[in-house]
Amino acid sequence: MSSLVRVWTDVGARKPVALLAKITEKDGVILTIRYLSESDDHIWRYEEDTYEIDEDHVAEYLKTDSELDIGFVAHEDGFLKVDSDEDYVPSDEDASESDSYEDSDEEDEEEDEEDFEQDEESDAESEESNVDEE
Repeated sequence: MSSLVRVWTDVGARKPVALLAKITEKDGVILTIRYLSESDDHIWRYEEDTYEIDEDHVAEYLKTDSELDIGFVAHEDGFLKVDSDEDYVPSDEDASESDSYEDSDEEDEEEDEEDFEQDEESDAESEESNVDEE
């Protein structure tokens, strides 16, 4: 068994922090975990030490066994954290949708202007007919 979890951990701050860990063993409600920590060279590695925690300390079950699923890529003897926006490339579909949206706005504005001009002409004609009736 090796599921990824976030574990409430006292790091000396005012409140506990949810740190990333992997469950290596489970015995009832007692979990044996290894924390995934960033080293000075910015590579994330599992700590050598294991810790036994109560299941109540789990902040979140990440529903995966793979670090790749949560934004890491394998690197040498550890992992690199990948910024989720870093590899974002807008699709052609997104671009064409926004273009068509902008085009439709321009068409709507032109139609509104035409309607407004027609309304002004109708108002002027009705005022002339009212003057003629008097």
